[in-house]
Amino acid sequence: MARSKVADCVMNRFGWNCMLAAWPDEWRRLNWDVTGGGAIELRPRCWPLRSVAVRLTRLATITLSRPAPPRVSPLTFRASNGIVVTICQVKGEQVATSGPVPATRIAWPYESTALRLAVEATTDAGPLVISDNLIDLPDDLRLDLEAAIVELADLLSVRHQCRRVVRSPIPCIAVSASEEGELTLIASAHGIRAPLRSRPRAVLLPEQWPDLALCSAVEDRADGVALLADALSEDGPVGQLHHFFRVFERAFRSGPGGCVDPLLAFLKTGPVDLGWTNGEVSDWFTRLRPEATHADRREIFTRSADAEPFLGRLEYAAYDVVLNKRVWRARDSERRDVVALAAGLDDDRETLRLQRPDTTVVMPWVDPFGLFAIDFNFDVKVGPPAVSAMPGYTSDSPGVYKTRVQIQNDFEGTGEKYYYEVTTHHLRSSGEKAVGVKGGPTKRPTPRKQRRKKRR
Repeated sequence: MARSKVADCVMNRFGWNCMLAAWPDEWRRLNWDVTGGGAIELRPRCWPLRSVAVRLTRLATITLSRPAPPRVSPLTFRASNGIVVTICQVKGEQVATSGPVPATRIAWPYESTALRLAVEATTDAGPLVISDNLIDLPDDLRLDLEAAIVELADLLSVRHQCRRVVRSPIPCIAVSASEEGELTLIASAHGIRAPLRSRPRAVLLPEQWPDLALCSAVEDRADGVALLADALSEDGPVGQLHHFFRVFERAFRSGPGGCVDPLLAFLKTGPVDLGWTNGEVSDWFTRLRPEATHADRREIFTRSADAEPFLGRLEYAAYDVVLNKRVWRARDSERRDVVALAAGLDDDRETLRLQRPDTTVVMPWVDPFGLFAIDFNFDVKVGPPAVSAMPGYTSDSPGVYKTRVQIQNDFEGTGEKYYYEVTTHHLRSSGEKAVGVKGGPTKRPTPRKQRRKKRR
């Protein structure tokens, strides 16, 4: 539906209060307000102008840096999928230069100097579905909202010639309604179901493995070390993906098509059976690599969210090839036993299989959908009757969230899987560091019972 006129953005003493005031027969959005303590409060002060069963709102932040633009005005943006995204608040604006002639501005490409935007996207969610007293969110609608937010971030990056990072505040999603029956259902729910999707990762080299052993093991393959280091140093998943494929091509001295068979044979001879198949390795080189490298005749090309699920297995394979392939730059699969990697991601891409008791597990600070990293620079409060609580992920206390990784301890020989949950108490006022981190493994599928605690 065509928009009749631009949205009104009014600056008041509480911060930006942007309303989609001119959508005929549409709705008026929720509002982010800046409170005295610096938090952002989401209050359903403006309800739909027409009867809508349920509305789903995705909250996110966009950080612009390297270099940071001096300012971005709050605005509304209609994405290519029809979703409207609103910039609700801007933090880190620089004071404009006064005078009749604009002065030259010096911009420093530092990550610490950044412009941070609070954004939200909303759509109709259809009939409300509640099971076990939790609201079930439709994944397709949420993905549409997230795609619209990313599209706005891409546009701002190009407009200001800078880096953009999309993150999730806590909470990052809200459900609201206008009809009395739906409001009653929302009030009866304990919150929104949190899938708790994470990005399992571990430090692959044993901590006690001497550095000199690494130096002697790779003296004939400095090029492989360089390509692997390039992959680990990339900020984005697509860049990491690209360098991992270069590692394989360099190791086997082959193009993409020639790497499948020798790489698969090499991985299958490893000390741990991680379920490598021809279908998976072939998919890496025949679909994933071309979609991440080219964008010419294909309708589909790889973005960060598409590449992220593959990184854990690719990283393990790249480390194994660089360290344990006997003949470097040869199209064979012969293996040497230089070092046994400390952990590997199983073929479900969710279970981290530990080979040593002293393995370092990297706990991801990521939203419950496993998509965006957490942004601790914004506090969001959602007032009733809108619902944003996600039991098992957030709590009633501010600055508290949970993350979970599924682990299988192969060194114990039992094959039993655990959910390792960590609760993080974050010092929101600083936005700098987490304090009071605690957590422990819980057996699965028996009721979760904490076995041990750790603090740092």
